Amino acid sequence: MNFWAHVVKALEADGACVGVTVARVEGSAPREEGACIVVTGQGFHGSIGGGTLEWQALAKAQDVAKPPQAWNG
Repeated sequence: MNFWAHVVKALEADGACVGVTVARVEGSAPREEGACIVVTGQGFHGSIGGGTLEWQALAKAQDVAKPPQAWNG
């Protein structure tokens, strides 16, 4: 996966994105160090191995990637 190409695409399309990267692996893991996904408020591209960890990372990243809401004071 060309991570930076997907980041540029996501920024052009959605205005915001979050990158999630496997920094370290201890023991058995479905993906290697450096595996990454690019997440927007609308979806994602790539995988860090699936399962619970990926779903938790996606949920947190999608929350962060959402555009800020206007304050109606």
